[in-house]
Amino acid sequence: MASDWERQRGRLERNFLQTQAMNLFANQGQNRQFDRSFQDLTRKYTSAVPQLTGAFGKRGLAGPNVRSGIQHQALQEFAQQRARDFGDLKFDVNTTNQRFGFGQKFDLQDFNQSITDLEFDKNQQMSADAQALLRFRYGG
Repeated sequence: MASDWERQRGRLERNFLQTQAMNLFANQGQNRQFDRSFQDLTRKYTSAVPQLTGAFGKRGLAGPNVRSGIQHQALQEFAQQRARDFGDLKFDVNTTNQRFGFGQKFDLQDFNQSITDLEFDKNQQMSADAQALLRFRYGG
């Protein structure tokens, strides 16, 4: 028969493991969403390049021996915006994963502290019970 202490410890362990599993599942879902966002951003910029460069060709601002400052500026802004968008998404991914890691770490610390507190309470109760038995036995 399991003691009350063992049941409490088992409940703490189950709760901890359930929380860890739910957090892991949520983080994996978030990472899948980030993967889709990267794919969408890649498609967006890949499909925009022909449109951007074609527009300059139609206006006579692109082609052999054409040095267009307008085209150069537009391509430079396009590349900078692309880098910013991918950088922002990468930052979001890193922040989310760091937050997940910190959460897991703090959950483990809380769990360990709860187990330590439970063991301390158990030892305190055993000590008090032993003292009560000694008093009863020796009439003190």
